[in-house]
Amino acid sequence: MAFIDYFVPLRRAGQQHRGAILMFGGTLGLQTTGELCLRQALAGIASPQPAILVAALLQPLGLLGMGSILAATLLWAMLLARHQLSFFYPLWGLGTVVLMIVHWVATGGLLDPRAMFGALLVLGGAGLLARGGHSR
Repeated sequence: MAFIDYFVPLRRAGQQHRGAILMFGGTLGLQTTGELCLRQALAGIASPQPAILVAALLQPLGLLGMGSILAATLLWAMLLARHQLSFFYPLWGLGTVVLMIVHWVATGGLLDPRAMFGALLVLGGAGLLARGGHSR
């Protein structure tokens, strides 16, 4: 088997599910953006008092974060109304991997070996699913 034959199922799946892949990518992007905005909006809060939390969430960055998460939730619901949950839910772990990478780049810190191992497991599972490891 030639090396290029490994990627044929990926191309075929990409052609068959182009709209679903775009919708999933949009969902993942909106969710990640929302979480990053909320983390930034709530970064300076020392004590989680309700009045302080509400004031932080009503800032533009907090509203953007909540709006992005709401849009991602609606897009996710539309995606699952048309496609199988058993295929897309395991891929949702990619959002965690993206957040981990963004945090690593932004802080320049070290990553926990357990987190890197978990990210590798998620990426391996996503690769198996994209290669055709799901039922239709």
